[in-house]
Amino acid sequence: MRILWKIIRFFLVLVGLFVVAIVGLGVWAFHGKIEPRLPDRMALVYAFKGTPQDAPAKPGWLMQFGGAEPTLSEVTSAIARAATDDRVTSLAVQLQAGAYDWAAVQELQAAIKTFRDAGKMAYVYADSYGDLYPGMAEYYLASSFDEIWLQPVGNVAITGFAIEQPYIKAALERLGIVAEVTQRGDYKTAPEGFIREHMSDQERETWHGIMSSMMTDFFDGVSKGRNLPIDRIGQLIDGAPYTADEAKDRKLVDVVGYQDELIDKISPGVKKNGEDIVNLVDYYDSSSSLLKTVKAGAVRQPAQGKSKDIKGNGKSVALVYVTGMILPGSGMDRGPFADPAAMADDIAWDIQDAANDDDVGAIVVRVDSPGGSPSASETIRRAIEVAKGKGKYVVVSMGSTAASGGYWVSVDADKIYAMPGTLTGSIGVFGGKPDLSAMWGKLDVNWDSVKLGANAGMWSPNRSYDTEGRAAVDRMMDDIYDGFIARVAKGRGFSEDVVEAMAQGRVWTGRQAKERGLVDGLGGLEVAFDDVAGHLGIARADMDVYVLPDGGNPLEQMLGFISGGTKIFSIFRQLSSVLMLHENPEWGIALAPNPLR
Repeated sequence: MRILWKIIRFFLVLVGLFVVAIVGLGVWAFHGKIEPRLPDRMALVYAFKGTPQDAPAKPGWLMQFGGAEPTLSEVTSAIARAATDDRVTSLAVQLQAGAYDWAAVQELQAAIKTFRDAGKMAYVYADSYGDLYPGMAEYYLASSFDEIWLQPVGNVAITGFAIEQPYIKAALERLGIVAEVTQRGDYKTAPEGFIREHMSDQERETWHGIMSSMMTDFFDGVSKGRNLPIDRIGQLIDGAPYTADEAKDRKLVDVVGYQDELIDKISPGVKKNGEDIVNLVDYYDSSSSLLKTVKAGAVRQPAQGKSKDIKGNGKSVALVYVTGMILPGSGMDRGPFADPAAMADDIAWDIQDAANDDDVGAIVVRVDSPGGSPSASETIRRAIEVAKGKGKYVVVSMGSTAASGGYWVSVDADKIYAMPGTLTGSIGVFGGKPDLSAMWGKLDVNWDSVKLGANAGMWSPNRSYDTEGRAAVDRMMDDIYDGFIARVAKGRGFSEDVVEAMAQGRVWTGRQAKERGLVDGLGGLEVAFDDVAGHLGIARADMDVYVLPDGGNPLEQMLGFISGGTKIFSIFRQLSSVLMLHENPEWGIALAPNPLR
């Protein structure tokens, strides 16, 4: 009885703590946030630590206190807004070390071009453009600015593109592990590292094609940005890396100087106390309601000049993100601390909500995913198909990657846009398992089992496939691959033979995909929005965009955290079960976990 009372007291204390937290968050939610006040004249500054994340971070009540990093669309929207803002005189960004995705760099370049076309100066500064690693992406981005600044001790390492990857088949076999993988598509080479000792001709051809496309992008961008002849770019790459002075002599940078010197230069007013230097994030937070409609978790807002009581009349646009590995189920099933993923049920529900909303005339699906579960991908694709059947105009905007399942979900859209550097296609499938039986033998570990059903043990990693199991996996792979081909053919208006020739699991860049008709046009999220505005017959400035799902206010997010965190409470349930078993051992059978689960 004492044990039971301890459990009850523990839960009462826990509930009390949550009540206090909910009350505090409720005050926070209804109090709102104070937006920064902007000066009459300002220069915008921002530091990139790699390209921004593509999608809003998973909504979480803790983010209300610390804030989330801005997304790619938020940064590009802020720059585009600043281009038409008379208060903004210039933009200066710092490129710090980080992961710079090629396609995301191209979206940022488009925003910088808009800013410069408005007659405003854009500056970029870095300690180095590549520091003991190739700085191709960083310098590619830098080439779109008016002036490139480099610290005196820095360097420009535009040494070209290269890829290395390990092939561990022999090492696995030495450990007694055999990768049993079956694949459909000669270019579906993702599992090669486990089943080969060297790169296949198909893998080499794919990577050479991707890097050649990226090199074409680099030549074009740097030649235009730095006013250098194309043949000179190749010479500069072969001679890199360069010290700061060498880079300036070769017209790769404009100024060898320090960050504080750049800040002094761009300060538009007589004040030097920093009041006229505004961070791009603060500028974004203080911008128009139109801009805020694409913020993560933003509730739907009317376009500028509209009353909140006026409906969108089919002119609103829903923005739905498909980001990360595509998995079946809902995020609620994974708990609040799981790695971010594209959960098919959640995304399908969001698309369905938009499809059932009379105010919504179009849906933009932003895809940045390497693929995942075929069945989960089909769930999302079907939701898009249904939305189109209800009269919604659906446009897919591809981010850095929209391959395999990422392309599967896209094929039924009315229009598909990708950046030249997007990695897409990969129309193929593979599957299998590791066979650890030889490893266990070396360790003198014997596995035994009880099974009902001829193929009940075929998924076990402790044995190889038998003839029937291998045949079953082959049938599954054939069905998925044939289904993929059929859906691409139907969605893109090709014959299956034509798709088959482009498929085989091969990855294409956006530029290559456009040449083959796998995508309709080249451009980022802004281009997708422009397409939608044209289809709906409205000015882009009047287009009301909102993100699904709505993250809600902190109070709602706290409640979602509590209801969604069932895995946390399962720990307490298990603890209480153990304590109750200690007092009541006869309950053991009833409370024991199901061994067949």
